[in-house]
Amino acid sequence: NAAANFLTSRVETALLTVNDQLARLGALQNRLQGVVENIDISVQNLSSARSRIQDADMASETANLTKHQLIQQSTLSVLTQANLSPQGALRLLSATQPVEFPKSQ
Repeated sequence: NAAANFLTSRVETALLTVNDQLARLGALQNRLQGVVENIDISVQNLSSARSRIQDADMASETANLTKHQLIQQSTLSVLTQANLSPQGALRLLSATQPVEFPKSQ
């Protein structure tokens, strides 16, 4: 009977130790889960910021492209409509007064 009591006491002590370790592991798991959630939020915020930066750059580059396309189209239009020599086109582009083109028929 004494041996049974001793073994029972040892098993109860082991169970208390296991329960204590389970509680510690549960607390650690909760803390780690909080860290993971914070990292996830940081990743989302960084991704959103990067996207806004890329979008802003894309808008700027699109505006630049449009500006240069308009300049190119205007130059071609001047050359085509006036049917000028290169010297005449330069004179026309550097003129300070508005230039009137002949009306197309």
